[in-house]
Formats: sequence, structure tokens, C-alpha cells
Amino acid sequence: MDFKESLNMPKSLKHFLGHEESYKFDRHQKKLVENIKECANDQWAYVNSYYDGDEETAYKFFNNPEAVYDLIEYESGTTIYEPGFTMFGEAAASYLNDTKFAGNAFKKKVVFFYVVDLYDEVTKEIPFDERKLDEICDRLQVLKRTI
Repeated sequence: MDFKESLNMPKSLKHFLGHEESYKFDRHQKKLVENIKECANDQWAYVNSYYDGDEETAYKFFNNPEAVYDLIEYESGTTIYEPGFTMFGEAAASYLNDTKFAGNAFKKKVVFFYVVDLYDEVTKEIPFDERKLDEICDRLQVLKRTI
């Protein structure tokens, strides 16, 4: 299922946010976008658990898009995510405080975009039946209305 298409979302984050592709994020937005994107990518650990034989954990996680959204929203505000490492606590505080200047409404939209992006990719790897895909899509639609 193409969740972005089903949710009438553009493929581009900038377009989803109402900007032209040439729009340049300010430094606060750029840091936040990259951190959210990497935080969402970090959730691939659940796909890995599926391939490692722990299907129950993977399905339990991805069957709840609201929890996935909440986790990424929270974690991207408490932990710095970079390819290959994470940083949290006092070492990350200054960086994370800087991302708060991007604004909470901006953050919620970016988190939602990358959650949908994650589902678009994950459902190519982990098989879900059509009924479950439709249910996830409906729940993402409700979540979209709240941001």
C-alpha cells in the first residue's frame, strides 16, 4: 500500500509542509528534520527483529501507528540520532534545545511525514493483510487530522 497516496500526501516533505522544493529550512528546522528522519530510520530495528524471527515484536510495534508516532516525537526531542550512533542526556541538551526553535507545530508535521514514510517502506518488508493495512491507513488518517 502506498500510504502517502492513500492519505493524499505529496511525496516531498517540503511540499507536505506547503513549501516549494527550493525552500530552505532554517538551521533549527534543518537540525530537527534530520533528527526526526534518523529517529524514524532507527525504528528499522523492529524490521530486523522480524527477520531475526521475532515477528510478534515487529507486528506489535507496527500495528500501532499512534504509538510509533508518539515514540518518534518523544525520542527525537530527547536523543540525537545520526547514522550509526545516538547521543542523549547533557551531551545532547544544547543541540536538542536548538531544535525547539523550529516550533512544535512544525515538529508534529515532520514527525507525521516520516512516520508515513516509515510505513510505506516497512510494509514492503513485513507482510500485512489488506484488512490490517486499511486499518493502519485509517488510523494514520485520524492522526493526520490531529496535527
